[in-house]
Amino acid sequence: MDLDQAFARVISERQASILRPAAQQLATLVKEYGFAHVYVFPSLDAGIAASLLVSVLARFGARYAIKYTPVPPGELDAPSVLLGYPANVVFTVTPRKPSLLLGQGEKPQGILSMPVASFTDSSTAAVTVGVLSELTILGAAAAYALSAGFWLELDRGRRGEFTGLEASVIEVLGLEKLVEHYFTVKLVEWAMRGTEEAISLTWLPYLPGLTENIEEARRLLSSDPRLSKLIGQRLEDAQQEAVAVLGEKLYELVKKESKGPRRPTEIIGSSYYSYRLPISDLREAAAALACYASSHGLSALLGLPAHPLTAAVAYALFRLRARGIAARIEEARSRGGEAVRALGASMIALPRGDCDMLVEHELRRLGIIRRDQAALFVDGEGRYVVLESVAALLGIERVRELLAEGCLVYEGDTPYARLSQQC
Repeated sequence: MDLDQAFARVISERQASILRPAAQQLATLVKEYGFAHVYVFPSLDAGIAASLLVSVLARFGARYAIKYTPVPPGELDAPSVLLGYPANVVFTVTPRKPSLLLGQGEKPQGILSMPVASFTDSSTAAVTVGVLSELTILGAAAAYALSAGFWLELDRGRRGEFTGLEASVIEVLGLEKLVEHYFTVKLVEWAMRGTEEAISLTWLPYLPGLTENIEEARRLLSSDPRLSKLIGQRLEDAQQEAVAVLGEKLYELVKKESKGPRRPTEIIGSSYYSYRLPISDLREAAAALACYASSHGLSALLGLPAHPLTAAVAYALFRLRARGIAARIEEARSRGGEAVRALGASMIALPRGDCDMLVEHELRRLGIIRRDQAALFVDGEGRYVVLESVAALLGIERVRELLAEGCLVYEGDTPYARLSQQC
């Protein structure tokens, strides 16, 4: 059985050589066992990957048991799929039945105990799309892998495009017009809304003072005669000269308001849409799904491929809460955060609230939280961290130790862990 022909045509030989053994192992698991334990690292990327995987397992009549856990078990007594873990986790598990790991990072060299598919420039969700193309065609649902890529800030090409497996996903979906892309100022929903609305709706990146503030967005456009003609205009009607000026203005804004370096391609580059999905702008989908998983649990994402209502509800709830989330970011920008030590690392203490993982994500881009720090969210019940951030900061093995010591307590089915009082 070969990788889906359309996908096989657009990936490199190196990519295919990494994906194919994992795809063959998954095919064996489905055909011979019809069951899998699915262990998922508690991140948005792995949560989206899990939704794609289990939709295919169900399609082929295979049963599954799913568990969100910061570290997988040391022994795998049933056929298993590990999703979203660093590739070197393969050295800490012993599979007793056919198993595979789909994750991130450089694939380890040498003889491994199970097939591993992972890349440094691709999300777990995109890796999962590549592997699943062995079994079936995913259709428009594969576009959610691009949202995972946006969340991980993998759109780092010279023109703000994806360069890893996401690029292959785009090419395949583009053949069926399931994904469209534009090179422009990266404003959310600009293909469908007037410029001032698109500015105010834009997350990933957060635009200081403008996101969730349509009055300020309109004032920005009105203040420059070159930009005033953009008011009420959608992308297809906007003059290129005005678009270029707007891109320059917004980039200068984020540079001025950030405490660290910013890339021009965060503002000017490739925007991707899938009009077959309930949230057509795939960057906006990343923000909405992050908040949905934050409040309703990672398992709430499992319906994404089969049930459009999942994404529609995520979007509706995000829009209800977005202004409050923006207010939290603005407060952190104005006050800064209190630097504290926790888990042996530097952290920035912030009040806990809605969608903490999105708040941390954008405060890190703004430099309020440095790249060598994590956020520590505090409320009357305790102190919490985003597991994805702590694992990136401390390493997965240190997270394993902290869990074993009781310093970290995983909040099941969420992206968060609680710090115990003694640590």
